[in-house]
Amino acid sequence: MKYTRRLKIIWFAFLLIVAFSFLAQDFLGRSLGMDTAIYAVLFMFLFLQLRDIIKHNDEE
Repeated sequence: MKYTRRLKIIWFAFLLIVAFSFLAQDFLGRSLGMDTAIYAVLFMFLFLQLRDIIKHNDEE
């Protein structure tokens, strides 16, 4: 499967949205128990996906 530049941009935008929603929730002082764990796992997963996409593009 060939990754395009557009797909990289979409993944990066989604990652930024997750990061900003996490920060906004932190600043608003809402309950951060389970939500923090979910956001942390999602953030890590998206970061690894983005890294794999970039690595895959470099190999071609």
